Amino acid sequence: MPSQNATPSPSLPCHLRAPLLARHLLNEESCSIDMNAEVTTRVSDDEIEVDLAFAGSVCGCDAEAVVRAGRGSRLTCYDRRVSPADPASRAAVGIDTYLAAERVAETKHELWGGEVFAMAGASFAHNKIVANVVAELRDRLRARPCDVLPSDLRVFIPAKPGIVYPDITVVCAEPRFRDGERDVLLNPTLVVEVLSEGTERFDRGDKFAGYRSVESIRQVVLVSQVARRVEVYSRADAGRWMMEETIAEGVVRLEAIDCEVALDEVYLKVLEAES
Repeated sequence: MPSQNATPSPSLPCHLRAPLLARHLLNEESCSIDMNAEVTTRVSDDEIEVDLAFAGSVCGCDAEAVVRAGRGSRLTCYDRRVSPADPASRAAVGIDTYLAAERVAETKHELWGGEVFAMAGASFAHNKIVANVVAELRDRLRARPCDVLPSDLRVFIPAKPGIVYPDITVVCAEPRFRDGERDVLLNPTLVVEVLSEGTERFDRGDKFAGYRSVESIRQVVLVSQVARRVEVYSRADAGRWMMEETIAEGVVRLEAIDCEVALDEVYLKVLEAES
């Protein structure tokens, strides 16, 4: 239990979700947050350890809740006043509720269709590719009215509704935000996702569909981290999207921001071209 001098934390029902949108049931409906106590939950099949931080009491969640959440992930509890025995009855987490918790959370979560998903850490290759692309785009757009932003900026998805963290966001207009906190962007021009084994299906499916619902987005870029391959999806007429793929070598054309990036630069010190 926290000491009497500790700052009291709000009591919130516990709801934990894994990044792969895995379905699960809660064993308990609610618990209090206690940043002084830690519990390790081990999933025997995958040997995944997840640290849960709480103040006061600890929430017991079914093992399915933490599958693929990632070793050492800290997951935040969100307001879910529902019956744990009936997942269909779960009330959706609202945007304001999500943001109130997310803005003070130690780790990142995405909101998707009223559900909250913990984001697992990324690999060295993933982060290196992101750094390479950010550096190249910033260099090319330095003298232009465009901002190149890494993955800490949230983007609003109106179709779900949802709030996500693209790996890279480019905005080439006056940025518009959801509120005065200026941390949820409404009008990105281009977004980049570096594909990971655990998130590729979501990035190519529901998340890509969500990006298409953002009217300002002109291009969505999907970058492989296991092969030298970049896919660029461009908004066309009548709601159509066109795909251009660059494989092994060549130049990635980003017409939405009027620049090109060589594949060698994308994969610098990650996947070098064969000599």
